[in-house]
Amino acid sequence: MMSPEAWLPVALILGYLLGSIPFGLLLTKQAGTQDLRSIGSGSIGATNVLRTGRKGLAAATLLCDALKGTVAVVIAGYFGGPNAIDCAGRWWAAGRWMVGPPKTVLAAVDWDGGTLEPALEFPSGGDTSYPGMVWFGGELWVSYYSSHEGKAAIYLARVAFE
Repeated sequence: MMSPEAWLPVALILGYLLGSIPFGLLLTKQAGTQDLRSIGSGSIGATNVLRTGRKGLAAATLLCDALKGTVAVVIAGYFGGPNAIDCAGRWWAAGRWMVGPPKTVLAAVDWDGGTLEPALEFPSGGDTSYPGMVWFGGELWVSYYSSHEGKAAIYLARVAFE
């Protein structure tokens, strides 16, 4: 099995390739409409495709654009999740834990066994977007989004290891 560091170049290339697929342009060209870049805003997105009068084509563009983002997230989740870091002698991942009620966790990663073991739960309603982690001064700093207090906010947690 490849190490997480070895996957980084693959992930960068795959993310770039997926993001660069211009579905609006490809679908309108396939359908024989005028060049999408010459009408409306000149954008190649679903809103500008809608300006061609082809609602089905606009819906297909929106769906394809959403799916290419979804594919990238699913692939990233399969190969280590939204964020992982090597610190305190082992690998850790932070993200949304969907086993039981959704929550935001810091989990120990076992790459060889392919498992995550939650070690710490952060205050949240489980609505976390991808947390960011930095190892600094012998502590792990984790920033994450949540709206568990009735308002959307970004939180910063400091995790000390013994």
